[in-house]
Amino acid sequence: MNRIKQSALATVALATPNAAVRDHWAAALADYPLFLIDDRVVLEQYAAANTAVKPSLIVCDEVLIQSGRDPLLTALGQLAGGTPILMMVADDPEMVDIEWIYCGVRGCCLQLLEADMLNKAVATLLTGEAWLPRRLIARVITTVFDEAVATVPLKQDDSLLLLTPRECEVAKLVTEGLNNKLIARQLDISERTIKAHLGNIFQKLGIDNRLMLAMTLKNSF
Repeated sequence: MNRIKQSALATVALATPNAAVRDHWAAALADYPLFLIDDRVVLEQYAAANTAVKPSLIVCDEVLIQSGRDPLLTALGQLAGGTPILMMVADDPEMVDIEWIYCGVRGCCLQLLEADMLNKAVATLLTGEAWLPRRLIARVITTVFDEAVATVPLKQDDSLLLLTPRECEVAKLVTEGLNNKLIARQLDISERTIKAHLGNIFQKLGIDNRLMLAMTLKNSF
């Protein structure tokens, strides 16, 4: 049911030059309105907003993206106020270029991920959540913490004082890389309640995503 509701609202772009990979994605995501991109030039046209169709999410083959902070990724991530990008890789998703996270990538999966898991990844990104392996999150936190924390208006030592005990529990589990479902299971509360707690935490700390939360509180627990 959720997939059907989301497919009525979300258009997904499939960007890959590999016909077999594209067919696999298209079959897995058949419930969504899809449009296909088969080379970097066309992808750049979408990034420049030179087309009428604006995607709700981009499933992107890593071969179309340069390493480091590729300007194309940044432009894609800014479409429609922030289009999530699901990067599809041939090898280990935990070892992708972490600079891509800065450019709008909010998920990483294997190129030929099974259909059910690919649908879960897409649905997760469409709700504003990330789909990143836990060890990749740990790499990001370790590598970019010093740079990111400088943009956070609160001192790290003051942050926990603003949170309730339950919000502190939720925040701690986020820093450990757990998603909402695992946090809800561990605390024996609903995912809806977890989302409410996260909304309150983000507002109190002046941040807007769980990755920044993990960076902010990295050494607080």
